[in-house]
Amino acid sequence: MYISKTSKGKFYHNGEEITETKYNKILSLLHNRPTAEEGFAYRLTADLEWELYEVPVEEEAELTEAEALEILLGGAV
Repeated sequence: MYISKTSKGKFYHNGEEITETKYNKILSLLHNRPTAEEGFAYRLTADLEWELYEVPVEEEAELTEAEALEILLGGAV
């Protein structure tokens, strides 16, 4: 979702001109985003509704002893 304001004072949402009232509504929604539980977040949909979603967990890759030694000795990054 992209919201912009031109130097001439016009507001745009996804390339389409919108009223200042709608712009202020979107801005208010963004400033008042609900707080999500750990592991979740909220995103604002195109319908201006908050949607709860689970944040994907990134697993850290484990290094072999050889790879760790190589990093410590400055051979790999």
